[in-house]
Amino acid sequence: MMASLLEASDLVHKMDHVAHRVTIIIAGHMAPILYTAAQTIVEPGNQVGGPPLGLESSVDIAIRSYNGIAFDAFELELQPGESLTLYTDGIHEAPNAQDVRFSIDRVRNIVGESGGGHPKGWR
Repeated sequence: MMASLLEASDLVHKMDHVAHRVTIIIAGHMAPILYTAAQTIVEPGNQVGGPPLGLESSVDIAIRSYNGIAFDAFELELQPGESLTLYTDGIHEAPNAQDVRFSIDRVRNIVGESGGGHPKGWR
């Protein structure tokens, strides 16, 4: 009998609240959504990342590796009026009573419509 492989996606971030910089490592996870000062939506790090993690280990943001696999990190400097939305795949994959998924497009739209602030359309 083969053991099943357990894995999880992850997004690790370290925020410098003084310099307004965030360092992000993505492991099989969706990129964060940045609402910019120009009132646009971008997904920084969409092309950066690595494979999902096994559930018995962790990522070390200081050495940027996991079980010998190196992960690329990227940094953002947040400008006044910008916000970074981190979310779980459970949000956009969740079905409603009619079995229709919330969808990543709806997540993006809500972040944009809320101006990066408190999203009122999550319901």
